[in-house]
Amino acid sequence: MIRKLMATAVLAVCAQAAHAATANGTLDVQATVVNTCVVLTAPVVFASVGLDEVTANGSITVNCTNTSAFTVALDGGDSGDISARSLTHASLPASFNYQLYTDAGLTTVWGDGVTGSQANGSGPSQTLTVYGRTTSTPDTAGAYADEVQVTVTY
Repeated sequence: MIRKLMATAVLAVCAQAAHAATANGTLDVQATVVNTCVVLTAPVVFASVGLDEVTANGSITVNCTNTSAFTVALDGGDSGDISARSLTHASLPASFNYQLYTDAGLTTVWGDGVTGSQANGSGPSQTLTVYGRTTSTPDTAGAYADEVQVTVTY
């Protein structure tokens, strides 16, 4: 009987030794979100330009990390002149004028805020329509292009 009691006591001590203890702590997780915006564009494509003025729309999508207000400015393109933007022939010395606007009525020229107006928006994501119109006619058939820089200030 004593042997049985001693065996039971030894088993009880071993069972306690096998039981693991636990401790708890806290892991902090942090992030620093930078204030940034990304600009995506869809081109203004004037199709079938002939002797009459043609209109076309494009878009500028601004995606930001916050909901702050921003402004969108457009430069004068390759001509460097917001008042006289021009499309240049791909291989010949030919060009014709066009203009970009902030409104569907084609009354407010989209510029840099000094020449023409800037467009306003707010994040985190907004798509702005770019309204375009040719303002002169080409003398030569072919492909024409211009590259306008978009500047978002936030």
